[in-house]
Amino acid sequence: MDAMRRVPDNRDDLSTFEAVMGRMSWYHRVEVELFHTLGRWATQPDGADLDPADRVLLGTQARYHAWHGELWREQFPTAGQAFAELPTTLFAESALSPKVGLPSLGFPNAPNEGIEVLYDEVLPHLAGLYESHLEATSPMTDGPIVRVLHLVLATRSTWARRPAGRSEAASWRTSPLPDAPGENAR
Repeated sequence: MDAMRRVPDNRDDLSTFEAVMGRMSWYHRVEVELFHTLGRWATQPDGADLDPADRVLLGTQARYHAWHGELWREQFPTAGQAFAELPTTLFAESALSPKVGLPSLGFPNAPNEGIEVLYDEVLPHLAGLYESHLEATSPMTDGPIVRVLHLVLATRSTWARRPAGRSEAASWRTSPLPDAPGENAR
């Protein structure tokens, strides 16, 4: 269970059941923690300097992370005596236990400090892990995992949106709106 005690990286071997389950458990835990963190930022007073549009954006992204966590949880084996204690063991030994959470990895509780860490470090690392995991899978034997990886990676476009007051504003906030159909027609 060593694979579950540390943050995975792209060079990890995913050829054993234990390694894959450890990685999926870690994905699940991180996605759930991201859901809780972004939801807290979107609703708590410590994000008082966030404008309402940024709060809506963080809330929307939180819901996506909750969905991703659920997708990973659904992949855990549930049948047979051999797997009876697996989910409990995975969560207890996960690199991110519910008591420790993301702040133990240097992820601040307040949005003021945390937004740059989230968008510049955590999400790119997570996307890299998903992509390397996808490259290590076989569509014939890992179909359900491939499906989840495709679904999660398809929502990355929402990760590119960052609240406007942080670091650099995302291009979707600063680009001009296209003309309405027929507006420039003569």
